[in-house]
Amino acid sequence: MRSVLVATMCLLGALVVCAQDSESDMSEMCANDHPAVACPKEGKEDWFKLGEGRCVKAFFAEPYLNYNDSEAACVGLGGHLVSIHNKSELHDVDCTMYRLTPGRPPYWIGLFLYFHYEDLLVYEWTDATQLDFNFWAYGQPNFWNDKEECVETNLYDWGRWNDLNCMYGRGHVCAVTI
Repeated sequence: MRSVLVATMCLLGALVVCAQDSESDMSEMCANDHPAVACPKEGKEDWFKLGEGRCVKAFFAEPYLNYNDSEAACVGLGGHLVSIHNKSELHDVDCTMYRLTPGRPPYWIGLFLYFHYEDLLVYEWTDATQLDFNFWAYGQPNFWNDKEECVETNLYDWGRWNDLNCMYGRGHVCAVTI
């Protein structure tokens, strides 16, 4: 019994060290490789630049919004839930979330499962841009129980995507064009 307890304690210690390393890695990456660059668009001073043509802002405050309400909130700000098209954009979005909430909580992004007329299930972005990049967590998407049609980020590790029931409340990341 004692050996099981010792092994369990060692495993817990290793997990704590990994979690601390992950947070310090995020801090270093966000400070050095993906620093906050203010959005040049008028009226978006508290937003951050994403690539060459967009700005993003993370929202994480109660009451947390479901997917459709999150998209509606972004549309009300002149944009959509964020679409992510490459690893650099992924890290910019991760760092935007990290600066607001370093604990790696889940956020909605703009990817959702669309039901085409031919009974095809296809993922699409709310801003109608092409799905040309993904960063799914291991075993995802799994469309569990036929009820996971929306996509959140930060499953298991920063930036990893997970399909989830759209009714769950989450933070969200909006993007606007500049």
